[in-house]
Amino acid sequence: MIDKPRFLFDECIGFPLVEQLADLLGVSSQEVDLGHAVKLGFGGINDDVWIPQIASDGWTIISGDRGAQQKAFKGEKLPIVCRQFGITHAILSRSVNKLKSFMKIRALLATWDDLLGAHSGPRGCGYALKMTSQGHFALRKNYDPVDGALPKRQGGLFNDPQ
Repeated sequence: MIDKPRFLFDECIGFPLVEQLADLLGVSSQEVDLGHAVKLGFGGINDDVWIPQIASDGWTIISGDRGAQQKAFKGEKLPIVCRQFGITHAILSRSVNKLKSFMKIRALLATWDDLLGAHSGPRGCGYALKMTSQGHFALRKNYDPVDGALPKRQGGLFNDPQ
């Protein structure tokens, strides 16, 4: 049983950003595990191949891959694979994903307590890290495996207004 929060960032979020986040949070590896898919050897591997390999490891995946476009030979979309394997995941909305690294770190810091709550909640939930119309950051649940409810499809897998 894994007793500490574990967050795994995929290739859509650069490894230097993850290192900076750990420094800014002031957390040690004994308190929180911040991993990166590339550092685990999953660089360039389709999501539907590497995600099943970590499914039982207790990770919450954080990604910029909203699954908005199916790409030839890229396998199934990350949010769908996470749902299939009961992996909690937080996806950066389009507006957050296009921000510079500094602002992405601000978004993650601003929602850190919510991310910890999401990690400790029911496994398999899907979240979106969004920027509100007031310019604040918020983590919103998009999928709950208990009721299977998904938001309306608008421009991608998730309802993703700017």
